[in-house]
Amino acid sequence: MKNPFARRKNNVALGVLTKKDILALLVALAVYATLTLGNITRWSIWFDEAFTAYLLRHDFVGMTHYTALDVHPPLYYWLVKIWSMLFGTTELSLRSFSMVGMMAAMIVAFMFVRREFGRLAAWLGAGFMAISPLLIRYGEEARMYGLVCLSLF
Repeated sequence: MKNPFARRKNNVALGVLTKKDILALLVALAVYATLTLGNITRWSIWFDEAFTAYLLRHDFVGMTHYTALDVHPPLYYWLVKIWSMLFGTTELSLRSFSMVGMMAAMIVAFMFVRREFGRLAAWLGAGFMAISPLLIRYGEEARMYGLVCLSLF
């Protein structure tokens, strides 16, 4: 019996996406975005998110100074500052940065799983990531969770 998760030697190893791969990934991303955006402004800003919003009032040097008091390095705050220059500082715009980071992590995970374990595993993985309560919840917060998830790959 053929193992559906066996490593492939053909175009999968080269990272070539088929139309079916792209469609599966787009469906997973659309499901994730729909689930995340449905609740992204449901809860009010909590303390850590307020700290992120507060740091955006400062320039990049000032942000670096204030992050010296925080346990997190300043890269996330710098990226959110650039994001807020483009999209504003509303609750939705600040929180959507994490959602986009999670979606980028889904794409990278899809590519990795497809290369290492095959098409079926990648499709299943993308589907499970799209409905994961943990990824949805952390994609709804104005914190560095999306960026951290992306950096794991």
